[in-house]
Amino acid sequence: MSNLKSAYLENAYELLSPLQDREVCSTFLVKEKSTGTLAVKKQLTFEQYELYQILKEYPHPNLSRIFETYMLDGHYYALTEYVSGKTIAQTIQQGSLFSREGTLSYILQLCNVLSFLHKKGIIHRDITPGNIVISTDHIVKLIDFGIARFKKPNQPQDTVLLGTAGFAPPEQFGFGQTDERSDIYSLGVLLNYMLTGKLPAEQISSDTAFSGIILRCTQIDPKNRFSSIEELQSALRHCQIKYPACPSAAKTYRPFRRLLTLLPGFHKKKPLHILCSILGYLLLIILTVSSLDLTLPFGSETASYWMILIFLFYVPFGIFGNIGNYEAHIKNFSNWPAIYRILLKCALFLFSFSILFLYVLVWEVIL
Repeated sequence: MSNLKSAYLENAYELLSPLQDREVCSTFLVKEKSTGTLAVKKQLTFEQYELYQILKEYPHPNLSRIFETYMLDGHYYALTEYVSGKTIAQTIQQGSLFSREGTLSYILQLCNVLSFLHKKGIIHRDITPGNIVISTDHIVKLIDFGIARFKKPNQPQDTVLLGTAGFAPPEQFGFGQTDERSDIYSLGVLLNYMLTGKLPAEQISSDTAFSGIILRCTQIDPKNRFSSIEELQSALRHCQIKYPACPSAAKTYRPFRRLLTLLPGFHKKKPLHILCSILGYLLLIILTVSSLDLTLPFGSETASYWMILIFLFYVPFGIFGNIGNYEAHIKNFSNWPAIYRILLKCALFLFSFSILFLYVLVWEVIL
């Protein structure tokens, strides 16, 4: 019966694309053939398989729902909910810091789910901005249990040393055994990152409501951190009462910096991209100025002039330059094959050109 179920599940979903930027990928976006429902398929180790079976039996609102777990040909798999939303990493990369109120709400939600996991003996070990999705209805979803493990209190250190540099505590790199306080360390780093866009080693948040909590969470010696998630929750709720408002932490980047992140060439803050975009802007300015005395054979001179500039130069520049970072708002755009991404941009360009062509055609008919 188990083999029949496994074979059915393997054939019930269509593979769409990998969800990790690596050659060997164990996580894929899939679609249920009968309903079109999106899901995530993960290939697991045996220990992860046991962990996912527990999470399937005991669901939590801040975890992606686990539809099925199964074994096939000696390999272990899980089918989980696909969460629609942005990761914290994507939000920061797009130029926005989190408000004080938003940060507190999301961190407290993470505390709730970590408390749940820790009571089941599960240590996540990878609390990072890329592993936390904020859904469209502002619910935090903790994803990716790729390096999660069950607590093993009698071991002097972890047998497998894994973690994300900057967010993982020292004990995950061979300096001790991971436990609940390891997740507390990562949560403290995340708290600081949401407020400042930087790691604590680079800049501690100036928000007095949080700076002390961040420092205690990120102590090198686990004994000096909060002893449990519940203790951290209590401290966060206390600072919520003691410091009801903190303008310095509630703001995002300055408006000018926010505007820059929307302009083509400035999204990823890469020097070469910025240089090329500046040259592009200069070219557009030169084209605009040099066309002021242009005599056109159709339409109103002023209207035609701006129609040409907008639909033949400005709009294509925005399309191919990813103006407003619109690519980030197209679901799974980064996972599309390169040819599809190019074809979409070419289609948008042709649509822009067709508007200009239609304008010229209308004026020809009128005249």
